[in-house]
Amino acid sequence: MKIVMHEADRFGLVAFADANDLIMEIHERVFAGLGARWTEDERYYAHFKDCEIRERGCIFIFGEYGNGATPEAAMRDYARRISGKLLVVDAWLNSRREITVPLLTNE
Repeated sequence: MKIVMHEADRFGLVAFADANDLIMEIHERVFAGLGARWTEDERYYAHFKDCEIRERGCIFIFGEYGNGATPEAAMRDYARRISGKLLVVDAWLNSRREITVPLLTNE
């Protein structure tokens, strides 16, 4: 039997951002104690500035973001969440563009 393997394109998160002129924003949440909505494992969240995800023809206004205990963990989670999806940059402006996100790695 012959097997032909067709692997998905892979790209480092930093290289992908640089190639597409994207800005990564990382925010720190303030832990408010008991009853707080966020835990220390979600202390940071990361996303590309002015970017939304489009699925099934709809743009999700709240976008996508990754969570993590560290900025690096939040970026890894974000890369996992947007891999293979359609990223819409400046969705509501004349400068709008759409980018198909490859499988992103931690590089």
